[in-house]
Amino acid sequence: MIAVCRRYGLISLLALTGLFSVKSGAAEAVVTVQFKGQSYLYQQQPRLADVLGPVALTEDWYWPASALYRVDAAEAETLRDDIIQRLTALKGKWQQDSSYQNTIEQLTFQLKQWQLGQRIDIAIDYDLARLKPAANPQFQPGRYLLTLTDRPQHIVVFGLARAERITHYGNASVPVYAGQLRRLAGSSQNWLYILQPDGAVIKAGIASWNQQHNELMPGAQLFVPFDTHFFGDEFAEINQAVIALARHRVLQ
Repeated sequence: MIAVCRRYGLISLLALTGLFSVKSGAAEAVVTVQFKGQSYLYQQQPRLADVLGPVALTEDWYWPASALYRVDAAEAETLRDDIIQRLTALKGKWQQDSSYQNTIEQLTFQLKQWQLGQRIDIAIDYDLARLKPAANPQFQPGRYLLTLTDRPQHIVVFGLARAERITHYGNASVPVYAGQLRRLAGSSQNWLYILQPDGAVIKAGIASWNQQHNELMPGAQLFVPFDTHFFGDEFAEINQAVIALARHRVLQ
């Protein structure tokens, strides 16, 4: 579906958003924003409040878990291809160890399933965008994906554990979730990484000697990394690359 109206026309109350009709013969859109199966087209570069305006009050959105992605950029796909190539090469070194080969296969399968976009590093919050000019940036020409959600009831596990969603517990720290993980061979027993919905990354200790109280926000991702103490620097680099890729993962 296409959301339609003309930039400064008098036909629709949506005119101030910059949306226009593709049936009108107007110039091509300089910005396209996809949201829940609809495409919102803009002849001029809108600001964040313009884009959020038509949908901000339609539901009770949980803004911290909202995100904006560029879908016409190749960086995330390139990073995924690089990680998979490196994992494939490492798998060849473990031909005599089926458990570690299975770990590589499971992680590779997870990464291939992800929908990716280049995440834009801005807070998605309609009230904030209307009140503070610094929180209301102008879009650059291109194609975007906007994701909004109500308050998630889960967190998302990935990496060297079975990929799944587990219930989010208010005020619970990382060790509470660590005890529920179904791990794969080679996973770290000492550290997990939290990827908060707002993009923040936290390295959290879960062993008896380094436990920390780090709470996960609703909708956070929890990454189970390789044990770099056992496997070495090459796997440390892969851990960091997977974390970087997960920031561009589209969760809907």
